[in-house]
Amino acid sequence: EYRIVGLEYYQGSFKGDFPDELRKLTELRRLAIIGGSLSGRIPDWIGELKHLYYLALGSNNMSGEIPKSIGQLKKLKRLSLKYCQIGGELPETLGDIDSLQYLHIGDTNIGGEIPKSLGKLKHLKQLILNNNKFCGTFPLEIPQEMLVIECRNNNIEELPFEIWSHPSKPIPDLQGNRLSGTIPDSIKVLPKWED
Repeated sequence: EYRIVGLEYYQGSFKGDFPDELRKLTELRRLAIIGGSLSGRIPDWIGELKHLYYLALGSNNMSGEIPKSIGQLKKLKRLSLKYCQIGGELPETLGDIDSLQYLHIGDTNIGGEIPKSLGKLKHLKQLILNNNKFCGTFPLEIPQEMLVIECRNNNIEELPFEIWSHPSKPIPDLQGNRLSGTIPDSIKVLPKWED
């Protein structure tokens, strides 16, 4: 029996709400709907597409929140949500996606604190969270030895000083946030500070 394993739709005129018909495509590996005027929410049933390893949604009119069921996508390696009106907070269940390597969420209305559960993502290589509404403290729990961490242009208020002395945690790019306070002199003699 032939099954659809990929659906990629770029720069098109995809209109209306997220189509419920996609729920039947249980063998999907790749799903990308980027561009057009897709609206509505990411459906709760997205977690039923258990073979997905690539999910990209963006440059459209989608709103609502990321459903908790997204944590059921255990094979997902890449998640990209950009240039849309999705809001709320990142669900803690993102930390349940053991295979996740690339998490890109940008230019959305998503805010609140970055969940500490992302610290469970031991295979994560890129965490790009630019141009959202994240606030609070950047969590030290984020995985070690990641290649890229960007969280520019949000409302992050604190980066714990402990990160400067940690041997393997990279310093995230936090340009354009709301960091304040005094940097202790003890940090300015550490190797990371020189870099």
